[in-house]
Amino acid sequence: MAAPAALGGPGSRPDPVETLQEEAICAICLDYFADPVSIGCGHNFCRGCISRLWARGGPEPPPGGSEGGSELEEEEEDDELEEDELDEEEEAAAWAGGAQGGLYFGDEDYDEDVMEEDVEEEEEAEEEEDEEEQPPPAPPRRPPVFTCPQCRKTFLQRSFRPNLQLANMVQIIRQLHPRPQRPAGPGPGPAAAPGGPPELCEKHQEPLKLFCEVDEAAICVVCREARGHKHHSVVPLDEVVQDCKNKLQSHLEPLRKQLDAVLKQKSSEEEKISVLREQMQVEMQELEADFEVLHRFLAGEQVLLLRQLQERHEALLARQRRNLGALEERSSALRRLIADAEAAGRQDGLQLLKDIKGTFIRCENIKFQEPEMVPVDVGKKFRNCFLQDVVMRKMEKVFSKVPQADVTLDPSTAHPRLSLSLDRRSVRLSERRQEPAGSARRSDGDLCVLGAPGFSAGRHYWEVEVGGRRGWAVGAARETTRHRHKGASGGSSPPPKREIWAVGTSGKKYQALTATEQTALAPGEQPRRFGVYLDYERGQLCFYNAESMSHIHTFHICCRERVFPFFRILAKGTRIKICT
Repeated sequence: MAAPAALGGPGSRPDPVETLQEEAICAICLDYFADPVSIGCGHNFCRGCISRLWARGGPEPPPGGSEGGSELEEEEEDDELEEDELDEEEEAAAWAGGAQGGLYFGDEDYDEDVMEEDVEEEEEAEEEEDEEEQPPPAPPRRPPVFTCPQCRKTFLQRSFRPNLQLANMVQIIRQLHPRPQRPAGPGPGPAAAPGGPPELCEKHQEPLKLFCEVDEAAICVVCREARGHKHHSVVPLDEVVQDCKNKLQSHLEPLRKQLDAVLKQKSSEEEKISVLREQMQVEMQELEADFEVLHRFLAGEQVLLLRQLQERHEALLARQRRNLGALEERSSALRRLIADAEAAGRQDGLQLLKDIKGTFIRCENIKFQEPEMVPVDVGKKFRNCFLQDVVMRKMEKVFSKVPQADVTLDPSTAHPRLSLSLDRRSVRLSERRQEPAGSARRSDGDLCVLGAPGFSAGRHYWEVEVGGRRGWAVGAARETTRHRHKGASGGSSPPPKREIWAVGTSGKKYQALTATEQTALAPGEQPRRFGVYLDYERGQLCFYNAESMSHIHTFHICCRERVFPFFRILAKGTRIKICT
């Protein structure tokens, strides 16, 4: 069996011709099979390639013949050199020992007895040295083991059988493609460039077709038989590549889902920002328009006030001038009378008595009309009166002050446990049901009641007084909440979730609530009287402390239907009253 075909990326389809050609390539020589044989595990190789590999217990030398040979041959050569060096050292030691022991190899002065004794001593010494230097006995040699170069399966016997069908197929493929197209080796570690030759091992110049799972590195078939990888777990590189791609896909799917969620959230936030910007622009334009009207009104009133003040001051000045002229005439008359009296006092005798009586009469009878006094703060009083009365009343007309709506409770929408007053202005929670729960217009699920009339246009304001601090809500609701929902069969079914906008309490905490959300509120005071303001066209529902007119909360609502005042009571002892 040939090497596994390279697997393409997701969505790619392998070329059948290339796949067929790769199946005809030997995993050892990377060339077309020559006399293919099949071994016990089912893999196929050239007869010569697998014979040479098993004959020397390792893979054959690389094609073309490398000078260094395999690592196994290098290790055997190193062992032979070490044994030759040990033999030379022992021979030199023996010659040196003989010279030092007084041995003589000539024919003169040959002493046979001495010679025999020396020989015996030498033999004993050599035996002792041999016993001391003799290495431990080598372990019994293991029987030969034959390994498949691809799947690493081992066999105790060397056997293979010819594969004639594969040989015929190779002949046909040779006719179609004389030269084999060797598979590239993508995956972890070095990989072949697309359309180029496979990446080669730097040490053995063999294609990188395997992957060592221990060292996590791409290796060739020669590296696999070396000591560094011989006992490691080795798998085909293509399988590792495919596993990596599958794992990558498993990571990509949740990441794509997260990206989709983030993009949806981003789009939603961008849409909210766009809506807020449009809303801000509309509100700013409306505010500018209101102030433009106010500016024009105040400018006109300023001109009118200045003209009226000027006329009033001119009238006051004329009166002051008249008073001043009258006082000037009075002072002149008094000066003349004083001069005549002084002249009469300087006379003597009969002349004094003759004129004194007329002088007394003039002094006693002189009288003047008192001038009209004008207070100096008349202008200030006029200005304050004008601003506080005239201007404010005119501003109310300009800005169309919203009249208070005449709101009453609609008993046809009340929950059976809510008790309404006779004037339909107040409601409380009762112990018993007021009417059977089957009333067509009642709300059986929510302890609430709607007000009347409903509003479909304009601006409206009403005030509500709350007695009790727990379990109540006031606000507005859509018209769809007035009636029970009818099913397809004509019968009634539970109504949809009520669409309301209200302010109330849950326990002792204030909150703004809708059908789906609850927002905590922290008013500076604990109001007992609430003002509710509805602007249908602008879609605003505002709540105020009716006593101080301080703002509490504002809802921005979509008014597509009629809107009704809404009242809810959840606790006994709590009462809601509509103020008139």
